[in-house]
Amino acid sequence: SVEEIGAYDPEYLNAYEAGLKTVLGGRVTLNVSAFRNDYTDQQLLVSTVSPTTGLIVVRTDNAGKSRIQGIEVETDVRVSPALRLSGSFGYLDAKYLRYTSVIGGVPTDVSFRKPKQAPDLTASGSIVYSAALSNAVDASFRLDASYRSLTYIDVENTPLLRAPDHAILNASAEFTLPARGLSLRLAVDNITDKRVLTAGYDASTSFGFVEGYFNDPRRYSITLSYRR
Repeated sequence: SVEEIGAYDPEYLNAYEAGLKTVLGGRVTLNVSAFRNDYTDQQLLVSTVSPTTGLIVVRTDNAGKSRIQGIEVETDVRVSPALRLSGSFGYLDAKYLRYTSVIGGVPTDVSFRKPKQAPDLTASGSIVYSAALSNAVDASFRLDASYRSLTYIDVENTPLLRAPDHAILNASAEFTLPARGLSLRLAVDNITDKRVLTAGYDASTSFGFVEGYFNDPRRYSITLSYRR
């Protein structure tokens, strides 16, 4: 519609990043980085109710000033020839410094909103154990975990479209016959069957509902591969 086409300003970004990559004793890798993104007129897709039709329209807003900064740490540790540990941690400080949006035809200061898909904390870790079970069979066992703190799914910070802090666990075991090019992988994703919002849409003011999309439930898989 004409309302959705609208008019908006170009987005400008000044990005800064500094980092350090180190290898300690040949067994430990440690990467640290810090970054800052300063936006002017950051472009955001927002949903609003048309004052003429009463229907939901999606338009592009400009957030006058916004900032995203944080740190990221990654490490990989070779404990032994068979055991490997890895992990990561992220801290994010994202906020609007100046953001005025037209709501119901009235310019409204919404600088208090939290940027979408910008959790304050993220972390992940994995344990991998690999060994030869016999002269013909190799095996690899893996356990993964990932964590995200409270996350807002949409620009409007709709209360029903918030993903609470959560952790997802995955596990797998792979058996390989290198001489024959065969491998069998058994896996369980989302072991605890955690259901978390990943996307959504608020149409309550127009159609009376809020639509949300969730991550995949617990899933079992068996994969047989052949490589020549």
